[in-house]
Amino acid sequence: MLSDPAKQGSRNSIISQLVLNSDSHLSGSKSAGLTETEVFGNLFVFTAAGFDTTANALQFAIVLLAIHSDLQAWLYEEFLSIIRPYENNTEASDDIEYAAIYPRAIRCQAFLMEVLRVHPPVVHSMRINKSGKTQMIKTSKHTIHVPINTTIYTDSNSVQTDPKVWRGLNLPNFNGQTGVDVIETPEDVVERTQDEYRFRPGRWVMDDNTLFKPPPGSFLPFAAGPRICPGQKMAQVEFVGVIMTLLRRFKIVPNSRHGETEMETKNRMQSILDDVRSELTIVMQRMNELDLRWEQRV
Repeated sequence: MLSDPAKQGSRNSIISQLVLNSDSHLSGSKSAGLTETEVFGNLFVFTAAGFDTTANALQFAIVLLAIHSDLQAWLYEEFLSIIRPYENNTEASDDIEYAAIYPRAIRCQAFLMEVLRVHPPVVHSMRINKSGKTQMIKTSKHTIHVPINTTIYTDSNSVQTDPKVWRGLNLPNFNGQTGVDVIETPEDVVERTQDEYRFRPGRWVMDDNTLFKPPPGSFLPFAAGPRICPGQKMAQVEFVGVIMTLLRRFKIVPNSRHGETEMETKNRMQSILDDVRSELTIVMQRMNELDLRWEQRV
């Protein structure tokens, strides 16, 4: 039987709402409720629907960590600061709650967001005008008329690399301009003109150590609006939990081929990461060429 939601704490969640709806059904309330079978069926759908996308994000994340060893150190530093109070407390370490860990894992959440921004699992979403009439979409400059049964695709890659939103975001000393007396390095030029295409999780971390909140419609890995992914928080918590568990015990290192320099190895890993095709989600076409090893931390 389903547990009493009153005993599960005060936090609202999909599960608690499903249980409350089930209670409504069992109590004979006039409001439409859910049977226990329907509750379990919905939970199965939430879990199964999020499996491919979460696993996909983790695949890309692990390769990115192998390429960017500095990010591993950055994330591990945060992990130690969060977990240290529990390490010498046996009772506390056996009962570390989500509320004590996840909200403080700002860097790990920023890493997740940047993985999803640069490598979105689903590159486009589709909507069809089924209203039976022409719909009007108003922007700041135009009014767009959408005829009946018109299909609209949203290109996540374009939206999530919009320079007006992402270029130079939280990049120290970035102003997007070149002074007449300034001599730029190639790295300066990339930062000034192509930063939105770079993988840089730090762009999500604000000065007060909170996460950047993208403007509406500029970050769509979980869609948006009334049809936003109901499993968003579950996927985020799952990702952070897996990454923190892995990095607590291991370093991820790319194996070099004979004669390769470290940079050549990382460039080869990056080329595999960039060679993708779209199926149910975006997948790496040369996954079998990845050669990584796990080094246990001492």
